Amino acid sequence: MTTPKSSVEPIEEPGRQSRDQEKDGSPAVPPAPTIPTARYRKPAAPPGPQVLLNIEEWTDLVDTSLERVTSSAQRWQTGLAGFIGVITTVLLLEGGRAPDLRPPWRYIILGLLLGAVLLGIVGLWKALEAAAPSHSAVTYDAVVAKYVTIRAYKIAAANAAIARLRSAKRLVAAACVLLIIAIALWWLAPR
Repeated sequence: MTTPKSSVEPIEEPGRQSRDQEKDGSPAVPPAPTIPTARYRKPAAPPGPQVLLNIEEWTDLVDTSLERVTSSAQRWQTGLAGFIGVITTVLLLEGGRAPDLRPPWRYIILGLLLGAVLLGIVGLWKALEAAAPSHSAVTYDAVVAKYVTIRAYKIAAANAAIARLRSAKRLVAAACVLLIIAIALWWLAPR
């Protein structure tokens, strides 16, 4: 008795030869992958003068980014130094009145003021790093190996300075919040 053949072919695993190929000895050759061809088209018109001007201005903006960031960081550094000076002066002048406050309030307020000074100093340090980054010895080969171009290196340095300046701004914002809370408590705390 013969068995009817199934109309369903067995599923082959990729990379394995089928039974028919094994019987006649021919190797299993997967079909060549089709590579889609890129279809480029010419623009309808060349870039206009505004596009060319935008590209030129963008290039100038990127090329001067490190100088602009360090200049901004220097201004922030100057402002932060003044801020730290004001906080320190307030602590020195008004610190003599701290014994008038009741003990838990005295320690809370002084802790907040010292925290504000500490955050301000760290923010000042970050602004200093952004304004005048500390460079280790850099070789041309190392820069080209990592960044490919000197322009890319300058952009990376500008981005690092921006990150430091952003960190300095956050620290100073936190210092301002602590200072405002400390001043409010100083005024409102029972004596």
